[in-house]
Amino acid sequence: MPTLAYRVTEWKSRYEVTQKGHEADDNTPTDELRQKELEYYRSKVRGHNKGPAYRRLKSKANRFGVGMGSAVYGIFHDLMELAADQRAQFRGWILCEKQKPMTSEDIAEHISEDSDVVSRALEILCDPKIGWLQHVEFEISPEFPGNAGISRQIRVALLNENENETKTKEEVKKKNENEGFPENPETGSLSPSISSRSSLALASQTSGIRTLDALEKIFPRRTAADDSTFANIVRQVPPHKHGELLELAQKSKTGNNPIAKFVDLAKRQLGFRGNGGP
Repeated sequence: MPTLAYRVTEWKSRYEVTQKGHEADDNTPTDELRQKELEYYRSKVRGHNKGPAYRRLKSKANRFGVGMGSAVYGIFHDLMELAADQRAQFRGWILCEKQKPMTSEDIAEHISEDSDVVSRALEILCDPKIGWLQHVEFEISPEFPGNAGISRQIRVALLNENENETKTKEEVKKKNENEGFPENPETGSLSPSISSRSSLALASQTSGIRTLDALEKIFPRRTAADDSTFANIVRQVPPHKHGELLELAQKSKTGNNPIAKFVDLAKRQLGFRGNGGP
């Protein structure tokens, strides 16, 4: 069965701000948003111009008791803070600190509110005629599967690693030319050790990027910690075993805690030494 979660309706277009402090909209790329948990979120001042959804909320809620309208309105703003206290790829969802969907009971415990009141508030907020909240399948937009920002940084690091190897090759060649003798006194070609290192760096870079791409597709729901772990696995497992690594990922992707199963198999079968390994 799909995992359901509460989500603030139209979060990005209503409440997000870009890194430059501008209002975001549905077309704003996620990497232009503030990436860390927000300290503040954007909320339009309604003042004397309350909308129809606000009036419907108060009307429906107050049928359940005096002051219930204000209680529901207050609970919504508690939910807004939970939705804002996430990294960019998860914002708008009502999740715990481990990026897992919070139930009505979880929310009630977190905000120290009566569980029946919270349950009623969620029901009212999800009413299509009010529509401030949605209860839908928990998914991460393809625009940022899991934590694509981390993977992007890893790719840059791999590219830089290969670029540094190329620079080393060029620096050795230039140094030898300046000193008036060929790169290799016996063959007149570049030292095999430098050439091999450059080729190996290029092969490792290509394999690593492809493997990270594949892992993102196999495990679309990930956290920042998961992406960091994937990066360390790809670095520690030799490129010629990346095929085996992806086979283990495919075997692990179903059931409970698929990423934990995958990491355990990588340790036992492919020598992954954990995030603290070299």
